[in-house]
Amino acid sequence: MVCGPNGAGKSTFTSEVRQKNIHQLPLVDPDKIAKDAQVSPIEAGKMASASIRQNIAKKHSFIRESTLTAKFDFQMIQAAKENGFKVTLVYVGVNNVEIAIDRVQQRYAKGGHSVPEQDIRRRYVRSLENLSEAIRQVDRAVIFDNSSEKYRQVANFEKGKLISHMLSPEWCKEMLSTFRNPK
Repeated sequence: MVCGPNGAGKSTFTSEVRQKNIHQLPLVDPDKIAKDAQVSPIEAGKMASASIRQNIAKKHSFIRESTLTAKFDFQMIQAAKENGFKVTLVYVGVNNVEIAIDRVQQRYAKGGHSVPEQDIRRRYVRSLENLSEAIRQVDRAVIFDNSSEKYRQVANFEKGKLISHMLSPEWCKEMLSTFRNPK
């Protein structure tokens, strides 16, 4: 899973990683599906969900891009694990929602897809709220900060345990403190 708020740099990250790997896993990205199939975002989401379910049922590995704001993200993690998958979460975050809004506007100005500002604001908060639970559910999580458009690794988790952290950007300080000082 490659997750993070709109405008954080998920698609760029995924593209760069996929270019470096000879064995490319299929990518399930509703935004790409909407563009390629020329369908609405809702229809693209349904198509992405069907593709994910199909990949899990056939035990085919894949990459899922998401804002980590839907119940389906957690259902997918559970279904994948029940079917023998090892689930890795790569989370890309930015210091504030204004960075995310600006990047989506820049992307749209260059011909990319737009996202309404109120959706970006809502998803930014919800994505961060869901991050800790996602870390606890996946086998491995790697967190990156992309506030300055240079991916910087923040932390590594294995089975919900903080293994290492390199820096603590403002957007994830509270989340990291819960893993450093578990209750």
